[in-house]
Order: sequence, then structure tokens, then C-alpha cells
Amino acid sequence: MNFFTFERNQDSIEAEALLDWIYVIRTSVSGEELGPERAVRSYKDLADVEQGFRVMKGSALEAHPARHQREERVRAHVFLCMLARYDGWHMEEALVPLLSSDHEAAEAEARCTWLFR
Repeated sequence: MNFFTFERNQDSIEAEALLDWIYVIRTSVSGEELGPERAVRSYKDLADVEQGFRVMKGSALEAHPARHQREERVRAHVFLCMLARYDGWHMEEALVPLLSSDHEAAEAEARCTWLFR
């Protein structure tokens, strides 16, 4: 007794395969202000932002849920957490050339060109 059967729709599979590695980014910023390349870069940079929030919420900065009652204290708490993350990011960028291995040196220098102006 067979209760489950299936078959592949090859036309549908092939149509979907044509869209592999293609994605759509939608933004409220005009095309003149933010071109396609910058839109994609901004989207990909979200991973860094999300990592920053994970660091903030983790033990590194201990930005656990704020137990403040007044709005201005909550805002101050979040501001200080963001400021600490911003400072940490700049320190990481500045230290890349010093902490990179030899095979990463060229890439590190390219990422930190602002240090060598």
C-alpha cells in the first residue's frame, strides 16, 4: 500500500535554476542617490551590523535588556552601547594591518587606506 507519491516537474526546476544566484534588493532611496552597486554593498554590509548587534548583546559589551524605567535612560543606554561598538569597529580597522598575516597584508592595507594618507 503506497500512500505517498511524487514526480518532478522538470520545466519548473529548470526555470527556477535560471534564477540561482540572483536576488532583488528593494530600497526607498532613489537610484540617482544610491546606485545598484552601492545598494548591493549596503545590503551586504548588513552582516557587519548584525554581527555588531550580536557582540553588543553578548558578553563583550553586556548590553543585555535595559532595566531602565525612563525613556531618556533607555536612550542613553542604547547610545552608549552603539558608541562602544562604533569605537570597537574603528579599533579593529586600525589594527588590521598590525594583526594580519603576511598573505593578508595586501588586502588589509587596501581595506585601511585611510590610515596611510
